Amino acid sequence: MSRQPSAVMGKSQPGLFNPVEFSARLKAERQRTGLNQKDFGQIAGVGLQTQSRYETSETQPNAEYLAALAQAGVDILYLLTGQRSEGPRLSRETSDLVTELEQLPKHMREAALTVVKALRKSAEPSEPGPTMHGGQQDYRVEEHR
Repeated sequence: MSRQPSAVMGKSQPGLFNPVEFSARLKAERQRTGLNQKDFGQIAGVGLQTQSRYETSETQPNAEYLAALAQAGVDILYLLTGQRSEGPRLSRETSDLVTELEQLPKHMREAALTVVKALRKSAEPSEPGPTMHGGQQDYRVEEHR
């Protein structure tokens, strides 16, 4: 007795992967990021035509593609199941920054981290000092006659 496939490509069955629904969610997630197909595909290492085929369910991506999108902050759980992930997600700007940093050699990433930490520290508020409007100190210049 031979077993027949229980699902036809594109037909939905409870609990099974549906490529048409996946493709629609992939397109929606790309649009959420504000990227066009070419730029979104570049994040995951594929070209425009391949990205387009993924979004029209002509073909399905591999795990390497999905892993690259996950590193860029794309909600992979949503792509696969339609359920949003819990917890923080990276903004597009942060995702772009991470993508650029990952392209650098290790010693340059370490240097960039040092610079970012120094910038953050310099942006922290310091001890309050005298102000012109707080009445703590008079900043008027004395006139010399």
